[in-house]
Amino acid sequence: MGTWMKAGGVCGLLMSAAFGALAEPPRSHADKPERPTFSSLDVDGDGKMTLEEFSQHTIPHGKHERVFTHIDADADGVISKTEFDDHKPKRPPKNRDYQPRP
Repeated sequence: MGTWMKAGGVCGLLMSAAFGALAEPPRSHADKPERPTFSSLDVDGDGKMTLEEFSQHTIPHGKHERVFTHIDADADGVISKTEFDDHKPKRPPKNRDYQPRP
């Protein structure tokens, strides 16, 4: 085997390893955080969740006001249990056909 073929094979292996390391591993359901219950977020138990109550809990990306406004469908300044239950958090698109760039 020539020197160039050996070098090409080694480069190919190194590139495959490098790009493989960049690829995101598939996430399992075990990695997904549990969605909190309405009652755990409604701190005072009055059946309405205010922005102040909502802001006491950690959410992905920490944009409480933006997420709260999105869930508060009737824009009355509180989240009802119905609004909370009807809300479907945005999820990033699944990229099953991900191919690392050569």
